[in-house]
Amino acid sequence: MGRIEARPSPETISAWEAGLQSDPDNVQLRASVLSYYRTHGPVEKYFPQALWIVQHHPESPYAPLSWAGSSGSVRLPDTDFALIKAAWEQALVDQADNGKVLYNAGIFFSELDPVRAVHLLEQARQLEPENQAYLHAESGMYTRTFAQPPSSVALPKQAQALQRELAAASDPALLADVGSNLIRLGQKGSDAGLKAQGTELINRAISLDPTNENWKTAAQRASLPPPPPPPPPPPGVNYGPNGPVRVAAAVAEANLVRKVDAMYPAAAVPIRISGTVEFTVTINEDGHVQSLQLVRGHPALVESAKNAVQQYVYKPTVLNGNPVPVIAPVIVKFEAPAK
Repeated sequence: MGRIEARPSPETISAWEAGLQSDPDNVQLRASVLSYYRTHGPVEKYFPQALWIVQHHPESPYAPLSWAGSSGSVRLPDTDFALIKAAWEQALVDQADNGKVLYNAGIFFSELDPVRAVHLLEQARQLEPENQAYLHAESGMYTRTFAQPPSSVALPKQAQALQRELAAASDPALLADVGSNLIRLGQKGSDAGLKAQGTELINRAISLDPTNENWKTAAQRASLPPPPPPPPPPPGVNYGPNGPVRVAAAVAEANLVRKVDAMYPAAAVPIRISGTVEFTVTINEDGHVQSLQLVRGHPALVESAKNAVQQYVYKPTVLNGNPVPVIAPVIVKFEAPAK
């Protein structure tokens, strides 16, 4: 098996479009076409796919979460963007009790109207309180107002309004998540002010709900420096006659025959997180990922990285003439989308 095409061939694109002619409700196929034209253009082919998904499936993870009229490499004309915005407005009327629609709309409006976006994300959380993606997206919106001075963001008055809302907030989960974000950012940039603000928010979460150990754990995790990278394992160490062989990341990468790109998660868009997620992966004898264990990575990026890595396929590793399972580190990189 060869590597997956980095860019689908014209024949593949034609086959996708022909498939949509016979099965227009195939959301995943439409998403493939949408993703291609979002990255490569032209805009006149991207726009109808984006509009269709918002009009018919605004709850879909493939819904276009563009902001300020842009999406990926495509810059929508104002008239087209206005139509997509109107479609989101209609979706909010038609599906006001759908958490996924509220969440997607919140991300879409995050640059146009940050205060409204936060309120939509909060409504999504109220409908689905266990969905951590909603919490991370909402806390990310608040985090940006501290990580970037209000005078440097697109809508400084709204940024200041969000800071005032957070100052009056009584939601310990939100306070702890924003606090953790600020402490991490403060450590990364050696900014004592951000770390102090983050610590104050977590302390407020603890005071509001002192019996909940989650907030104390958040304080401990956020205040700890990131763990040092593990020493590289010696290649070719066999753990038993049929046990796994531990190999270095470069060796595993060289044997990778099917790599699925991780989609940049919508929850990370508001604070434009860049970074890596690292797993320790067990690969079975036929080259498929059997299990994986998180080593490190930002919570908002982990799930997308996990979904991609679980689909990797490797060339089987043969030892003494027999295929054996392999343990290897795998690192997934994320770049924040440009404004």
